[in-house]
Amino acid sequence: MRQSRRNNSRSQSGNSVEDENMEEMSEDLRKICDDDDSKCARLLKEVIRDKRSFDLPIQRIQEFQAYLEKSDSNKFIMKLDEPALNVLFEQFQERFHETIRSELAHCIGLIVYVILNEGEPKFTEWIFECLLNEVRKSNVQTQLLISEQLKKILELVVHAPLMIAIMDTIIDLSRIYPQIFQDMFVDIVDILIGWYIESLPTDRILEYTPQALHKFRPFWVEQIEATTLTLLDSFIEDADNYA
Repeated sequence: MRQSRRNNSRSQSGNSVEDENMEEMSEDLRKICDDDDSKCARLLKEVIRDKRSFDLPIQRIQEFQAYLEKSDSNKFIMKLDEPALNVLFEQFQERFHETIRSELAHCIGLIVYVILNEGEPKFTEWIFECLLNEVRKSNVQTQLLISEQLKKILELVVHAPLMIAIMDTIIDLSRIYPQIFQDMFVDIVDILIGWYIESLPTDRILEYTPQALHKFRPFWVEQIEATTLTLLDSFIEDADNYA
């Protein structure tokens, strides 16, 4: 997620965002405040307006969620896609109440769902970059939980660009936290091999899969007697079956 640049601009709509009476806005926030035409922008401005109370922000966030869930809101979401994601993620990082953070995460998920359905797979990189940054700041239990959830998502993915984005994140996790990844190693390799030997793999998959497997080399070497030979035998057997 790119860093927001600061500008000395104010919203000209008269609905200034009350963030400790700040005189400078991020570029993303300015784009949202300058958009007076859409309900999406208006509701999002309400979400980020008042941080002092609890009940009112929750109500505003849930109103925004209800809007995001409507199919006719997609074109307005796409208009503000990146600024909305950046601003909501900043809000998520700044808020400390877990309920508010959970509701903001729900909003982010709804926007990402729309973006992916509209054919913008580039945002998968944004999602997993943010996730990896959060994992780096987490304790071991949280790192393990996120790693397990990533594996579950990977097992369900059917689109190659999304699989690659998730796998790149897992590769980073394996490098940073090898002790957590080692228990997932066999399952991850099995998933990769499954993509490689499918009936009509794309050129990108045929190129990417061997590269990804090679990046797990330390685990191949470490587990050569316990799992590596078994995995190779399974790969040869599966390849023969699909030949």
